[in-house]
Amino acid sequence: MAEEIVDALNELKPEYGDLAMRIDTSEHLIFDQPREQLRRLAERWKSFQGLRRHARDLQAAIRQVKLAYRRT
Repeated sequence: MAEEIVDALNELKPEYGDLAMRIDTSEHLIFDQPREQLRRLAERWKSFQGLRRHARDLQAAIRQVKLAYRRT
């Protein structure tokens, strides 16, 4: 999904898709509606990926606690 967002943004403005995935672009003023919609999608995708990573980390921590609890 991220690659498709990057490619679509890069088609509208070269290298912007790569930039959008590396930094926070929430304060960028974009007046071109298609590019603005893709920029927002990129920000939501990055947020989703962060939440997903956090949920996986929590699941791993819970497994470790359960495993340690069973050993005692």
